[in-house]
Order: sequence, then C-alpha cells, then structure tokens
Amino acid sequence: MITQKNVTGLEKSVFLSKFKTVIFNTLSMQVTRTHFLTVFLLSVISLKAYAQPSNTWEEEKIEVQKGSDISVIMDADGIFTDRWDELPQPQFWKQIMQLSPDSCIINVAANREVLLKMPVKQWSKQSEAQKTYFKDSLRTAHGLAAGEMIYVTTGKNDFYRFKDVYPQLSKGVAVFEQYGVDPWYAQ
Repeated sequence: MITQKNVTGLEKSVFLSKFKTVIFNTLSMQVTRTHFLTVFLLSVISLKAYAQPSNTWEEEKIEVQKGSDISVIMDADGIFTDRWDELPQPQFWKQIMQLSPDSCIINVAANREVLLKMPVKQWSKQSEAQKTYFKDSLRTAHGLAAGEMIYVTTGKNDFYRFKDVYPQLSKGVAVFEQYGVDPWYAQ
C-alpha cells in the first residue's frame, strides 16, 4: 500500500502521471463508446427511415387472367402518369430491347440521343481508325463537342424476351416479396 509518508517526489510524479493516463484512457473509452453508440443509433434510425416499407405493395398487385392462366404482376401506372416512359433513357432502351442483335444504334452517351442505326456487320468491318473518324464526323454533323462520348449499342431482343418471361413473373413477384424487396423490381 502506498501512503503519503513513503512516497518520494519522483515516485509521486510517476504515480500522478500513471493515474492521469488511466483516467484519460477511461474517459477516452467512455467518449468513444458514447460516440459509437450515437453513430450506431443514428445509422439504424436512418436505415429505418429510408428502408422500403414492408408489405405496402399489396395494393399495387394486379391479377391478369389469360385463358386459364392467372398471373400476378405489379402496377406501373405511376410510370406512365408521371411520363417517365417518355424520357430519353427509357425510349432508348425500349428501342434496344426491340432491336435485333444484328443491328446497332450509335448514340450520344450522356443522353442516349440516337444518331444513327446500322447493321453490326457494317460497323464491325471498319478499322478502329475508321470508327474514330466516323464518330468524329457524327459529332460534327450533329453539332456535338469534340469530347462528347459516342456509344455503339447492339440490339438485345434476343435477351429481353418478354413473351418467354411473362408466364414466370408471378414466381418472381413472390420471391422478391418473400425477401422483403418491392416485387415491382421482379419485372
């Protein structure tokens, strides 16, 4: 046991230094824990605030009967009501989804403005220098900046096969719903 009588000045200085370190570390840990808990609680509250509400999509389901088959799909009226379907990106992808893989659309990368449609074979037979020159001439013809990116996007109607997928949509809706994800994304 250390008492006032048997502690020298040097020992007292060392003792006080160690005592201050212990107190500082304890307070630091308490501040760190408090800071961690505050950040953690704010994160949980934020996630809860921005998370998808569960089971709010029940009223968005539509049952479609075709012959003896019944399918459950999700309502998309909001897309059409708010005119999202008229925006350049959806219009561009609608064309790509309907276009055969043997054709391509040459387009402005930033907004998907269609500059030209052509056969993929015609595009592919050009050298890289010819492709660069061709893109430059399109930029000039359409009044685009020299640095404007131009994409060549091939048709994907072999990939987006709605008629083949449609009968399975009900299963996709059920699986998405099972995992708490808005089933609209299954479509």
